[in-house]
Amino acid sequence: MFIHTCYRHGHILWKEEWQCSCVVNNVLGNKTIARAIGDWYFDRNCFQQIDTCDVPQKCTSTLDFDAFNKKCIQNC
Repeated sequence: MFIHTCYRHGHILWKEEWQCSCVVNNVLGNKTIARAIGDWYFDRNCFQQIDTCDVPQKCTSTLDFDAFNKKCIQNC
């Protein structure tokens, strides 16, 4: 199971971020998010990850894209 504080921090809006591990903190258990969740979904292995990023929940509702990148993604 993986629960993220904000859906934008999960990097799932764009295919490139969902499948690429080069984005800041875009790995789960040394796997891309797509691979980690796929392994869990298809019972290839048990997976549990806790988001320890100290950012507000749903912070994107009040931040424009540049502010989001500075405050949220770069601080994780």
